[in-house]
Amino acid sequence: METPKKVIIRETAPRDGWQNLNVIETDMKFQVIEKIVSMGVQEMEVTSFVNPKAVPQMADAVELSRRVIDMVSLKGKSVKLTALVPNKKGAENAYAAGIKTIDFVMSASEEHNKRNVRRTIEESFAAIEDIVNNSPEDLEVRLAFACVFGSPFGDKIDVDNVVRIIEKCLNMGVKIIGLADSAGLSTPDHTSAVLRKIKEYADVNLLACHIHDTRGLGIANTYAAFQEGIYRFDSALGGLGGCPFIPGAAGNISSEDVITMFSRMGVDTGIDLEKMKEASLFLSANINGKYNSKILDINKLG
Repeated sequence: METPKKVIIRETAPRDGWQNLNVIETDMKFQVIEKIVSMGVQEMEVTSFVNPKAVPQMADAVELSRRVIDMVSLKGKSVKLTALVPNKKGAENAYAAGIKTIDFVMSASEEHNKRNVRRTIEESFAAIEDIVNNSPEDLEVRLAFACVFGSPFGDKIDVDNVVRIIEKCLNMGVKIIGLADSAGLSTPDHTSAVLRKIKEYADVNLLACHIHDTRGLGIANTYAAFQEGIYRFDSALGGLGGCPFIPGAAGNISSEDVITMFSRMGVDTGIDLEKMKEASLFLSANINGKYNSKILDINKLG
């Protein structure tokens, strides 16, 4: 298959990158997000509309969303702003705050789904169906499909069942399927094999990959997905992140590293590398977290 000449990198630091950290002041979040927007990102996951008791970091979801929407508008930037939601209430709250693209989170692992959103997979499927069928027409619903490439709890992921859910979601009107290696368990050969199976039933243009770097294979798995024709990827500045409900889960692939890789390969990312460096250094200087980015390390040296 011919590899894409352009990729869409969705910056997820404000949501997935920060959800495990101590609560960050809204003003600081906003300052970092301003610098991310200046990088030239096409898409950004701003926050999640979840129960703040479960994820205190996201208690400012409404205020932050409205401030970011206003800022993007004033700057005249074309950035698709997205938010994660676990249920219909979250979808309604996101829409009320001005977010028009949501990711409904569901896991391919029964155990992870129960821990993460306290539902069975079938219950989650019914919930996304309800959202798609009973939401405003201008709300774009995507699926954030966790643990597609392996479960951290030992339960086997049935690829045929993964395909069945994907087909049903696309048929009901879900726009993009985000395939996540939530625990960073995959290897490049496994990533390729799973994607080849999924591509038999789903248009590659409707697929995205959300890959974690728990075992240091994030970039390798990203490249394997790219070789399979995937051109939508999630990443987080600084390589921050991790799921609160997966023990030992490390961060996402680093935006700095994946953008640098594609840029050096001659693949268009739309990102200004100097402004990415500025955003990366500002983030690391002002937000305390476990960073995992080779390019950030190089930039810090001068």
